[in-house]
Amino acid sequence: MRKGFTLIELLGVIVVLAILALVTIPLMTKVLENSRKKAAIMSVNSYIEGLNNYQEISEIKEYDKLKDGVYQVSDIEYDIDSDILENREIKEQIINEVLNTSKTVKIKGTKPDMGYVVIEKEKVVEGYFIISGYIVTYSIDGKIEVSSKLSDDQTPPEITIIRNEITNSSIISIFDIEEKESSITKITCKYGKSKDKLNKKGVVNDNNSCVMSNLESNTTYYYEIKAVNSGSKVGKKEGEATTGTSEIGYSLSDGEKWKKSKTATLTFTANNVTNPIYYIKTSVDTESNQEGYECGVSTEPSNCIEEKTTSFKANTWYKVESNSEITFKENGVIYALINDGEEYTSSKTENIDYIDNIAPSCGDKTGGKTNWTKNEDVTVGVKCIDSYGECSEEEFTTTISGNGQTESKTITIRDKAGNEEECTNDYNKYIDTTPPTVPTAGAIGNVSGSSTTGSIQTAA
Repeated sequence: MRKGFTLIELLGVIVVLAILALVTIPLMTKVLENSRKKAAIMSVNSYIEGLNNYQEISEIKEYDKLKDGVYQVSDIEYDIDSDILENREIKEQIINEVLNTSKTVKIKGTKPDMGYVVIEKEKVVEGYFIISGYIVTYSIDGKIEVSSKLSDDQTPPEITIIRNEITNSSIISIFDIEEKESSITKITCKYGKSKDKLNKKGVVNDNNSCVMSNLESNTTYYYEIKAVNSGSKVGKKEGEATTGTSEIGYSLSDGEKWKKSKTATLTFTANNVTNPIYYIKTSVDTESNQEGYECGVSTEPSNCIEEKTTSFKANTWYKVESNSEITFKENGVIYALINDGEEYTSSKTENIDYIDNIAPSCGDKTGGKTNWTKNEDVTVGVKCIDSYGECSEEEFTTTISGNGQTESKTITIRDKAGNEEECTNDYNKYIDTTPPTVPTAGAIGNVSGSSTTGSIQTAA
């Protein structure tokens, strides 16, 4: 009586089992694969039906419905297997002609990992989905197909924020993605003022940058960048940045006092702005303490030349690198601009006046006398005329003395800016401090004053 199996019999059994495995395992794998595909198709079909039902339900107000456009799956919230279709707060923003909203729809099955739908006339007409590792498409004729199986990559992509380029109204986050095992199939970016409410969608460019635009100045925004690989694994990176603010300060030496020249000081401030550019233009020729690049004579600065100068020509834009002191030698206007890299965010226009570097003119002479006196001092003067500014005094005076009928006198006139002019005139003084003498008989001499019959008239 046999108590076991021979080696040959055991080997035979093993061979039979191996043959069965070779036959059944592929069949079972195929069955499982088909089952997964059907499940993915059913989930997508349920998703599309849920959207269409959401559009048709009578309780939804017209403005709550999804308008024609392209909607990312990540922009539509899900209420899986709920008995109530929940209509939550709607957030709408046009970004690159794509309507970004937040809504809740009821679906059965597995939630799509990512993708998009196209809605026309309140119906889903096209869709692309990644679900359970499969790519599923929905065509306009209502056909749903599973096109391919994604990679088995189990490692999510790694995202690194390289830098943020910031203006007053935008943030551009430059990032790098490391994916070693497969390829990246999708990159998305969302942002908002709160970490818990990233309700706006940024534009992702081919150079691995997320553009967040139309932002408020001097405001902190939070953002999240997501990358999906061909294995449907999602990597994400969070960040934050504060938009910039810019301002131009202005001061003028001596204010409204008359001066031969004045210096206007421009102070440029651009907080949190990555690449600010400062421009200056004056209506007259001026001198600057900072070198500038000439940037044309248009209403706004244009292409700047490479040559630097501190002599700024009238009505010409100059790009400067920092705060500047501009010296005016005649009245004029100064203009200043700040460009934050995208647009002109700050401007300043100021008038510079009360500058006078032209000497005043000599007016009519004043003072003097017409009658002889023995006074020793006579007050004389000259009027001041200033067509370009103001004289410091209306009339400038001095005194003359000493015997004589006339005297030439130079008087210096001055304006409020310190310009001077010398005025020379002949003045009548009629001063006689010498008493007259009476001539002796037969003598011939001079008598001061005048003589009358019976007496001698001398100077008073």
